[in-house]
Amino acid sequence: MTQEVNVKQTITLLRRLQESDLEIEQLNHKIASIPRKKDVLNRGLQQYIQMVEQEENRLADSRKERRQLEHSLEDHNLKDARYADQLMQVKTNKEYRALLTEIEQLKAKIREIEDKILDLMEESEELEKSIRWRKKKLEKKKQEVEAECHRLEKEEEALNHQLETKEAFKSELQDKLPLELLEQYNRIKSVRHGIALAEAKDGFCQVCHVRLRPQVYYDLRANKSILLCDNCHRFLFLREDEVVDPTKLM
Repeated sequence: MTQEVNVKQTITLLRRLQESDLEIEQLNHKIASIPRKKDVLNRGLQQYIQMVEQEENRLADSRKERRQLEHSLEDHNLKDARYADQLMQVKTNKEYRALLTEIEQLKAKIREIEDKILDLMEESEELEKSIRWRKKKLEKKKQEVEAECHRLEKEEEALNHQLETKEAFKSELQDKLPLELLEQYNRIKSVRHGIALAEAKDGFCQVCHVRLRPQVYYDLRANKSILLCDNCHRFLFLREDEVVDPTKLM
């Protein structure tokens, strides 16, 4: 009876240890994901800031180009006025026609500059509207990112507290297990993707799905000893309703 109790208690400890390890793994995964989530938030905010800056740069370039064109337009208008004066002073038809041609070309250039200035004015107006709208949205985004980062920091703090509790509980479980058995558990866990135990049900290992030898399943149901699956070499355990009195198995 004592051996049966010891086997049952040991399996229970191993199962709790396995559950604890899985919970710790999940907590570590959640904790590790928090800096990545914050990074995604901050990168998204930075991208939006860059978008606003790009529009501000385009607006500055547009205004600069418009100023340059306005200066050029002044020069061309002065030149046009000089041509008008010269037109009154020419003495031959040839000179007159030549000057008219130059005046027509100059006026075409003036119209071209004026059209470009109008385009730039429209562009500046649209950019100014867009920048005002984006800056309002940017302030909202900053507040949202700050709030979400604060929430994530609180979540990380809570998760770290849970992790400390789980690790302390795991340490207690480890202290209750024989060192040799604990080392065996850790070896199996390291080569079996973190899963060192497997449920046995209806004569099969529920992890690797291989049928157990009848004697293994019999001994397992009788709680006679701690057993491993012959195929995946994990510790085997049964649910409570499958464990029976050994005398009833005779």
